[in-house]
Amino acid sequence: MTRLRISHHPSLILLATFFCCLSGTTFLPAQTIVLNELLASNQAVILDEDGEASDWLELYNAGTAPVNLSGYTITDKAEEPAQWVFPEVTLAPASYLLVWASGKDRPDPAHLHTNFKLGGSGEFLGLFDPAGVVVDSLTFGAQTTDVSYGRLPDGSATFVFMQTPTPAAANRGDTPPETNLTFSQPQGVYQGSVTVALSTNHPTGEIRYTLTGDEPTAQTSRYTQPLTFTRTTVLRARVFAGGEAQTRIISGTYILNDRPNLPIIVVATAPANLWDAEIGIYVNPQGEGDAWERPVDVALIENGVTQFAAPAGIRIHGNSSRVDAKKSLRLYFRSDYGQSTLDYRVFPQKPIDKFKRLVLYAPSGDQATGSGTFTMVNDALTHSLWHEVGGAISAFRPAALYLNHEYWGVYWIRERIDDEYIESNYGITDMDLHRSQWGSQWGTSEPELREGDAVFWDETFAFFEQNDLRVPANYERVKSRYADLENFTDYHIMNIFGANWDWPHNNLDRCHDRAGDPRWFWIMWDTGAAWRHASPDHPTLAWATRDQVRTDIKFNDDESLLWSTLMLRRLLANGEYRRYFINRFADLINTTLASRNVESHLNRLVALIAPEMERELTRWGSEDHSVWERNLNAVRNFIHERPAYQREQLMQKFGLSGMATVSILPAEGEGQVTLNTITPVDLPWQGEYFRGIPLTVKATPSPGYAFERWSDASLPAKAEISLTLNRDLALQAIFSTETDTFFISELRIGPVTANAATIVWRTNKAAQTQIEYGTTAAYGQQTPWTSTFLTRHEITLSGLTPDTRYHFRVRNRDREGNEVNSADSVFTTLAFTPVRVAARVEIDPHNEWEFFTCRVFNLSEVARLTQVEIAGQDESAFDLFRNGNSFTVTPDVEENNDNVTSQAVTLTFAGGGLAPGASDSNGEDNDLDWLTRRVQITVHFDDGNVLSGEAMNEGDTDDGNPDLWAVDLSLNGVPEVKRGETSVAASSALPRAFALAPNYPNPFNSGTLWPLDLPENGLLRAVIYNLQGQRVAELSDQRWQAGRHTLRWEGKDSAGRTVSSGIYLLRLFFEGESGSRQVVTRRLVFLR
Repeated sequence: MTRLRISHHPSLILLATFFCCLSGTTFLPAQTIVLNELLASNQAVILDEDGEASDWLELYNAGTAPVNLSGYTITDKAEEPAQWVFPEVTLAPASYLLVWASGKDRPDPAHLHTNFKLGGSGEFLGLFDPAGVVVDSLTFGAQTTDVSYGRLPDGSATFVFMQTPTPAAANRGDTPPETNLTFSQPQGVYQGSVTVALSTNHPTGEIRYTLTGDEPTAQTSRYTQPLTFTRTTVLRARVFAGGEAQTRIISGTYILNDRPNLPIIVVATAPANLWDAEIGIYVNPQGEGDAWERPVDVALIENGVTQFAAPAGIRIHGNSSRVDAKKSLRLYFRSDYGQSTLDYRVFPQKPIDKFKRLVLYAPSGDQATGSGTFTMVNDALTHSLWHEVGGAISAFRPAALYLNHEYWGVYWIRERIDDEYIESNYGITDMDLHRSQWGSQWGTSEPELREGDAVFWDETFAFFEQNDLRVPANYERVKSRYADLENFTDYHIMNIFGANWDWPHNNLDRCHDRAGDPRWFWIMWDTGAAWRHASPDHPTLAWATRDQVRTDIKFNDDESLLWSTLMLRRLLANGEYRRYFINRFADLINTTLASRNVESHLNRLVALIAPEMERELTRWGSEDHSVWERNLNAVRNFIHERPAYQREQLMQKFGLSGMATVSILPAEGEGQVTLNTITPVDLPWQGEYFRGIPLTVKATPSPGYAFERWSDASLPAKAEISLTLNRDLALQAIFSTETDTFFISELRIGPVTANAATIVWRTNKAAQTQIEYGTTAAYGQQTPWTSTFLTRHEITLSGLTPDTRYHFRVRNRDREGNEVNSADSVFTTLAFTPVRVAARVEIDPHNEWEFFTCRVFNLSEVARLTQVEIAGQDESAFDLFRNGNSFTVTPDVEENNDNVTSQAVTLTFAGGGLAPGASDSNGEDNDLDWLTRRVQITVHFDDGNVLSGEAMNEGDTDDGNPDLWAVDLSLNGVPEVKRGETSVAASSALPRAFALAPNYPNPFNSGTLWPLDLPENGLLRAVIYNLQGQRVAELSDQRWQAGRHTLRWEGKDSAGRTVSSGIYLLRLFFEGESGSRQVVTRRLVFLR
């Protein structure tokens, strides 16, 4: 248990000393009053007169005379001593006074309530007399639910934890032991059954437990023997002694005979908290606020490991979606529950690792229970694109939710947009945070106040209402004081392009920093109505800029909603902003909102949830599981058709004459070209822009270069120009070197392995080069000076130590002897990873038996394959190679996205080929089985390692094509390999860890294989999905033995039909006998 540090606040000690000296008195009668006991996390100890478990504190009069506390104050803020004032109340000698720290601010002597609450994670607490002199103070640390903290004995200087709190009574010395409670099996997914044993170190403690989600009490079932579960069960347990709890509640959810394909969120709570007609939040979804928050234990399970587990509060989240069968939920982490924050990095998009609130989001209007056009990814798609342009998003990741023992479907874990979000994302603590949404402020510009007030918003809106923004001074004031126009513009473009018709009058969030940059910035939230609720030609631009009711666009439009378009309308009246808006829209349609890019974002999101969607649809009663795929295809259709419609609507809105193509070509020399707001990197590049709208083009030279001119002689020879298009245009910048400067550019660290690193850079003058490197900035090692003078340089440092940080700098010397050196840079070598290779062996597929092909695939993540040697294992039996016992090949290297490097050599047999059925010198048939047993393959890696092994056929891998076999060399002997030596791995050794290598070949058209290492026996489930989330084929759903295996797929669906060309996903789940679990997804490309 955490021990608390007690300290008196230094400023209060000085203040008290000053007043004592001033009065000439050493002790005052009031100083017999002490803070005697407190409970900062009260759940079940005592209830106030409202029936609520409020925090409380206790005063004790340790003197011999009564003390009138009228005018005394108590505070949890050292800088505000008079935070709460005592009424007329007298505390008799050796007596106790209970004060509720509830925040209710009631001066009734019979039921005293302060205007603050106690912080369960610890804080300051001080008591002052009417003159402001400190009477008693302390700083306490983190507290445990229903365990009080106080003086023992009463009035003494010693503080202890008390398992049995004693409000308004003498403190008792029953400090709890450091008791633990452990479960023998971690919560998670199991097949068949699981047996869980419970244990505690308390010498006399009894373990009480429940299997219903209810909180265990001293009266619930007593644990006497291990518990075996054959169906999904939530186990909650607690240790009791003498009827008193000795530990907090420990919860574990055991998911049996179910296979979630996402990270899992489990919520354990008393069923009444959800389903009771009087107090259940799920059956009373309109209940809001503290009164409708219920205690839970929540955990995230990923890859078989509990990533976090914490006590929390839960509420229903949302507005109109509260009536849906599948509701969004909100989690609160509070000291009241024993943990004031969730300390875990939940979202990969952000480095934030502390959260006070999270949302479990069932996309509003975009799920099977709420819409026939659901996809469950529309809101995440908008956020993903908004994030790409630097917008303020609510981070997201999907999970499979279990409420107690029930599977509840696919949810998105999200940040909640509130003051904590603003502080953690932007560091702003003094803010106005507003939301406009369906509710009490519906139909007015008055926002729902999440934080702060509406004073500055009223000023902002009034300025837009009352001022003509065509006046330059007014427009400048908007830019400098009222709106971050880059953010504002992108926010509107994203919603307009996505056809979000449930906006801007609804789901509009904005924030203003009251102590810094005053300009409002807009935050994306709840865009589930985008992308598929409307057709690709939806006039969202007209909707977002209307100045009159447009029931032709939305049937229930109303004049009271027109406030929401005022800011954009007024801004578009300004010519400078209008040009910016049009060009920024064009920039984004050519980049972030280009069909190819949007579909790529969509596919990534779909791939996240696709493996789980079949279970989601089954859970929520969808009879037609293909509806999700049809809805996604409708989104894809929208994505591809929307750009043309959007450009047409922009031309109609602003009276534009048409489009022209702008091309940016690779520059001569070193530099880049910026067009309006974008700087294309992959050149050549093309985009569509509006004729008649001036474009801004800027050429920026790299260091050591200067802009010379544009290749188009009709353009001004200036680095920054303004162009008005009346035709297609190609832009190429010409940069020349500044000859009096010798400099380095484009320094980068290339491939890094466990033993090597490649450094690449350029110099503007031809130079000889050298690298100094070492484990400190003093270096100590160097490469030889190169002998040739070049402008592009590449040096590989070899012989490095794995998992080690190295410093380096590059030295350069031109023909005149001038030197220029880089600044110190660093890289870290990769940890040592066993190398693995595999081979694919073919005999002439045309059955002419005239050549033999051996293709070697490098499955290492850290080392590149540089050379392959192939030899007949028994040269007397069959001489594969006429000119010696081995053949060495160093062909071009082929690579794909999964880091599989392949090399191949084709060997042609002399003397008429190898005939089927012929015999070798030992009388054995010349068939491929004979050949693969006798092929010795040696591979060389760029880090100097050399491995060798015999190509073994590990079982029948014949796929019906007699001309193709695949064998896995399983060379895992790298830890024993010394540089430059050869080691033959023992193929019979069991793998030390689970590993699924990338498939090879990839892309493929007849068959592909995944080398698979299983360190133990276990259940292996492997399923192929397409990018639409459809299950294509099941490769395995059975127990496998430990060892090295090969998983294969021939590109056929479950009915044996060859699938279409495209990208597919392998989703593999493995559960070992030890309870370990692995979930892996691999991407593969099939080409017919």
